[in-house]
Amino acid sequence: MISKLEKIRSQVIICKKCDLCKTRTNAVPGKGNFNSGLFFIGEAPGRSEDKAGEPFVGAAGKKLTIAFEYAGISRGDVYITNVVKCRPPKNRIPKKDEEEACEKYLKSEIALIKPKIICIMGNTAYHSLLGGNKITKNRGKFINKDGNLYFLSLHPAATIYNQTLLSTLKKDMKTLAKTLQTFNEDQKMETLPRKFYARDTIKVAKDLLGKHLIRKIGNTTISGMIIETEAYRYKDDPASHAYGGMTERNKAMFGQVGKSYVYFTYGMHYCVNVVAKGDGYNAGAVLIRALKPKKGINVMIKNRKTNVISNLTNGPAKLTQALDIDKKLYGVDFSKKSELYITHGIDLEKEIFKDKRVGIKNGNNKLWNFKIKI
Repeated sequence: MISKLEKIRSQVIICKKCDLCKTRTNAVPGKGNFNSGLFFIGEAPGRSEDKAGEPFVGAAGKKLTIAFEYAGISRGDVYITNVVKCRPPKNRIPKKDEEEACEKYLKSEIALIKPKIICIMGNTAYHSLLGGNKITKNRGKFINKDGNLYFLSLHPAATIYNQTLLSTLKKDMKTLAKTLQTFNEDQKMETLPRKFYARDTIKVAKDLLGKHLIRKIGNTTISGMIIETEAYRYKDDPASHAYGGMTERNKAMFGQVGKSYVYFTYGMHYCVNVVAKGDGYNAGAVLIRALKPKKGINVMIKNRKTNVISNLTNGPAKLTQALDIDKKLYGVDFSKKSELYITHGIDLEKEIFKDKRVGIKNGNNKLWNFKIKI
């Protein structure tokens, strides 16, 4: 994705699709966070942008930054671009053929970044993307179209000539920030799709770190962040329950990905795994070894008979006891909200530590134990 966006950027810089290439100093490609949830579209570069080769660095850009700061938005966390990538002479409104020349660039930027919200700033962007007119009458509204969510706002340049509009721009950015926060919170509570587990077991074991394991018992919710996992594959892993082939006990490991594999061990306790396997492996599962308690801690304390929080879910047997997980939950679908499921949680920026798996004799040379420190 990044390489494709860089390619678009390179194409914009040398573009000669319209006559604006004859009068520009620099073409101005979009700039910002390629993984951003917020995508801003203005009209065209001005004098400062034409000189610098970057969007919104002049007076209008400063006003936009002020509004960002008011709303708690970091400019480094968003992506900013324009309908037209080169400055029209004397900052006139772009012509139709100029917009059409840049249309492919803009559509590609949106398609690659896949933002949660696209903020249209000003009449030109409003008309170009949505066919609308007089954005002032519709400012502050959200519009769903072609699978994208658009938010209508005024162009920051308007605040240069009318200072009272700066408060309006600030209000709009605050609305955007709150809406994005809601989207992010909702996403954290969405279950991981089945395709998440249809990959190499080792990769899934790493990517489960930071996700949330949720246990529902009636109206009670017990949950924790996954902070330690172990991967167990098939024929290349003598420590795996699947190594010797399918049995009644381990048949879940050979079945559909995203399902639970719960087993009783040492005649004392249960362990919970999620089935995960990629191409070339007929079986595989990830053992969930430890959680950081999140919800229902009072229930965990009761189930574990200890009030030491750090001792509630810091082991595979402890967490199944704390969350009341036993053989009844064998084969539960983690990708659907039911008695037991896994949600997105957080995107990790923390270091993942690798180690040998705990308590095994065969295959103990593999560094397939993964953990994070939270």
